[in-house]
Amino acid sequence: MRTILVLLLTGSGLVNSSLTWAEPAARWTLAASIQRAVEVAPEMKTADAEIGKQQGKLEQAGAWPNPSVSIQVNNKLGIEDASGGYDVTQLAISQPLPIARLTHQRKQAEAGLAVAEAQRRQQQLSLEHKVAQRFHALQLAEAKLQLAEERFQQARLIWYSRHGRVRLLNTVSSQVRSLNTFCNSRIVSFTAQALG
Repeated sequence: MRTILVLLLTGSGLVNSSLTWAEPAARWTLAASIQRAVEVAPEMKTADAEIGKQQGKLEQAGAWPNPSVSIQVNNKLGIEDASGGYDVTQLAISQPLPIARLTHQRKQAEAGLAVAEAQRRQQQLSLEHKVAQRFHALQLAEAKLQLAEERFQQARLIWYSRHGRVRLLNTVSSQVRSLNTFCNSRIVSFTAQALG
């Protein structure tokens, strides 16, 4: 059956003929199906990226904020003497001190990471469920196909045996008829010899 399927797919151009002569692949299992789906599913890549983002937030939650520099300038000096220059009137460097905010940010980042990991687990379980459903549907279809092939073979044997019996009966009946005619002709000839 697989040979017929391969020939049909090759003939229709759906499969390259060089692929049809390759060694048969190992039997595909549910675990291999799930592993492959988790590797290539875009939703898993998105979930992994979200975990990475939340881990980055957790790493940054313990960091102190950057200092800021502010410069205030005006052109009052340039207007007075008509030179057009600027005067720096104020220079300030400030560093915020995150006294109570760091622990709150860290807890919030840890909670965000826990949520992202839980969403990834839920996404993976959902994906595994879908793959398992499709895998078992494929197994059922394969079992139905195998059963249909076995039934077809049995029906073919029964058909051949019935038609073979009919042919045998036809052959036997023709031989019986020829023997019957032979015997009748012999009886007639013996009777004719005996009388004559």
